[in-house]
Amino acid sequence: MEEVYTDEAVSDKQGNYKFIVHDEHKDEMCDVLLVKSAVKGCSKLSVGREKSRVILNHYSGIASQIRHANNMGFEKEVSDVFCSALFQKYMVDEDEDDIKSHL
Repeated sequence: MEEVYTDEAVSDKQGNYKFIVHDEHKDEMCDVLLVKSAVKGCSKLSVGREKSRVILNHYSGIASQIRHANNMGFEKEVSDVFCSALFQKYMVDEDEDDIKSHL
């Protein structure tokens, strides 16, 4: 897909950001990508959570003109004490090796 428009946004302390895309973009998509973490010790891109895609079409049946990207995030370089238990709780369908690779 050809890149048509590029913009940058900086998140606040809560991780929220916004940018405005003007005009109608028909069936175009917006890929939102993480670039850099401002948090020391938390700069590793989390595989599968480093980007998100947003539909830009104003006439897609969505009542609001506001679009939300899926959550994205970085990983800490050193895992928290309870990290293993959380992964096991929320990744019940994941392969054991995949869980260990995230720890």
